[in-house]
Amino acid sequence: MNRRQFLVSGLAAGMTAGLATSLSVVGTPAQAGRAMFCTIEGLAIDGYDPVSYFSTQGPRRGRRDISVMWKGAIWRFATPKHRDMFELNPWALAPRYGAYCAYAMSQGILVPGSPRVWHLVNGRLYLTQDVEAHERWRKDMVSHIAKADVNWPAILLTERS
Repeated sequence: MNRRQFLVSGLAAGMTAGLATSLSVVGTPAQAGRAMFCTIEGLAIDGYDPVSYFSTQGPRRGRRDISVMWKGAIWRFATPKHRDMFELNPWALAPRYGAYCAYAMSQGILVPGSPRVWHLVNGRLYLTQDVEAHERWRKDMVSHIAKADVNWPAILLTERS
């Protein structure tokens, strides 16, 4: 998939999701749900480069001029190479559970994850809300991941702020 196809598919998905949300809000407010990826003012993982978590340098902030729109969120990258890697396989590099807290997700609660409190497990990126939640999650990651997998993504349709 080239960059134009990637951007168009992300835009189309975002527009479709936006239209679906708008329609469901009008038709049945209880089904409106939340966005698949937790964002702050449209920015995914607070502007951190999702690919950088998998590098030896660790998490780095992305640059405003190296970004893409995907699944209704703006994703920033530290380098053009990281952007290109993300475009090839965004699902593998984006944080699990839409960048919501992995521990809270295992408890059936929807809470934003922090890009500064993270862990890689089996090649997947997990964020937690804070250090306390991270320590609880790490005590039994396998069980917490299994529970969170059951809750995700259905929780987006039921959880309210």
